[in-house]
Amino acid sequence: LRVPGVGEPVEVPLDGRTFGHYEVSTWRTIHGDIDVIAGTPKRVCGQLATFDELASRAHARQAFGMTILVADLDDIIEAKETLNGEPDRVALPELRQLRDQPRRGEAGR
Repeated sequence: LRVPGVGEPVEVPLDGRTFGHYEVSTWRTIHGDIDVIAGTPKRVCGQLATFDELASRAHARQAFGMTILVADLDDIIEAKETLNGEPDRVALPELRQLRDQPRRGEAGR
């Protein structure tokens, strides 16, 4: 677990109970940091999109010998627009550009 102000990662057991205590957490791996969130902010004030909502629109990808679900860009964009922090505003143009690019195998939109 990466804790702001602490140089070294803090070792914590990785289980459902641990993740249940965090709304947002950042975990340091040998491949880089990964953010784990309980849900993404929705435009409706105070509501989070649940895992089931996000999973229904997510894309299955193979990585590291397993299948992972990657949130749909529209969900990520909605969360960043809702949060509206400086890092979110900086990321939005690139995310929108990625979303609007034709996907492999598609003739166009």
